[in-house]
Amino acid sequence: MDTSLTKDAKGFVDSVVGYLKGEKGGKTNLPRVESLLTKVTSQAKKESEASIETAVALTADEKKELSQMLEKMFGHALSIKEKTNPALIAGIRIQIADWIVDTSYQKQLQTMSTLLTR
Repeated sequence: MDTSLTKDAKGFVDSVVGYLKGEKGGKTNLPRVESLLTKVTSQAKKESEASIETAVALTADEKKELSQMLEKMFGHALSIKEKTNPALIAGIRIQIADWIVDTSYQKQLQTMSTLLTR
């Protein structure tokens, strides 16, 4: 799974981080953040494939339900590229272009570790 960000997604992340850190011009970044978020979302809506990672294989019913939910969200059918990754422990990771939802325990543990080591 390619986890590199596009130029627009990186600009979005950098702008949000700058705003949150209170850097000079933070408030003026908001229109840029909105514009870049719109671009990233638009690109995701054009994609035809969703990469799904789970700790255990999805059942046929779960895959069908997930596919229907994504189709409703993005306005068209998406092919599902499924990968089983036991390192996730539990949860799911969905990636469509730069649009990512990661509810895995692995991600939650990484986030907690980062917060605790600051």
